[in-house]
Amino acid sequence: MVYQYINDTSHVEAIIDKFLEVVSAQPEQRGRRVSFSNGYMDYTEGYKLRLHLRANGILDTKHWKKAMIASGEITKRAIKAMDLPENNLVFRNQKMTFKEKAESDPAAAGTVIFDFFKQDDDAANLERLVKFFGRRYDTLSYLFFLKDRDTYFPCRPRKFSEAFSLLGMNTKCFKSFTYENYCAYNEAVKELATVYSNHAGHINTLDAHSFAWTISQHKSIYNLIFNTELISDTSGKQERLSSVKVRLNQTEFREKTVAYWDGCCAITGCSLADILEAAHIKSWKDCSRNAECISPYNGLLLTPNLHNLFDLGLISFSEDGSILIADRFSEQQQKELGIDKSMKLRIVDPKREEYMKHHRQKYGFGEKTT
Repeated sequence: MVYQYINDTSHVEAIIDKFLEVVSAQPEQRGRRVSFSNGYMDYTEGYKLRLHLRANGILDTKHWKKAMIASGEITKRAIKAMDLPENNLVFRNQKMTFKEKAESDPAAAGTVIFDFFKQDDDAANLERLVKFFGRRYDTLSYLFFLKDRDTYFPCRPRKFSEAFSLLGMNTKCFKSFTYENYCAYNEAVKELATVYSNHAGHINTLDAHSFAWTISQHKSIYNLIFNTELISDTSGKQERLSSVKVRLNQTEFREKTVAYWDGCCAITGCSLADILEAAHIKSWKDCSRNAECISPYNGLLLTPNLHNLFDLGLISFSEDGSILIADRFSEQQQKELGIDKSMKLRIVDPKREEYMKHHRQKYGFGEKTT
């Protein structure tokens, strides 16, 4: 199987192994095999299935009649299902917003909600929901989850972006709540369920959702998984878990660098996102603090050839952003690689200068190395 969102199954499998080891040691497990329907996992994550059943019991969509729209009954049921105390899938302020908007025009809200649960065109249903209730990921994904828990899953984008980053997964689906992006998120969760099932025994997609949430948001579990020195894979090999942290930092650094340079090369302005690379000015190993490693001021978004030249110290940049060219980089070589002495950084920022000065010193561009 070719995975669209999981880039390295062995990386995910290594985290699964450590997850199973950590959960097995929890008092609630009492020696039982790790599953998502008993012990620690049921205690922390099992509420989602129970919430789904209780909310759908309140909605009782099978017995809806259109006459219930005008009476306001559908709107009342939707508000009650949204406002359940155990529903921590939706932020409290968004529950209140949902209630206020629904009560402002119960008949209109009831029509939108009736159509959402009774009609099959979910892309069109989403746009009708957005027009009435707004484009909030947690609120809308909760409604989709209530409609079909095997296809759609709750989502708080910032939290799941963190989880997917830990797993080395594609996080582009969190840009905004469009039907296309939301479906991509759901497909990523399904792929995670497949990898987990193939590696450690069958789980359903809601279990995969719980697994991703647990490793990133349950701090006691996160600390035991990611603040240990080693994890084991199924073949008994040891892999340093620091590589997981590095991946997470690299993902965050790239996202910040892409955002800073507005998705375009820092020099040429090339906007072909798939080829652009986030280059550290002060290299990862030279950074003394994590904040330096992930700072967007320590990053340049470059085409691959410029990235390589910069990392080799064949080019650098002056305080005013002008390109500097190493003596050993001949004019013929410059010509072959498309380097022009008029090249300049598109954005000059004083906050970048401390990093650029380090680069110039390191490669001997007219300044003494400290």
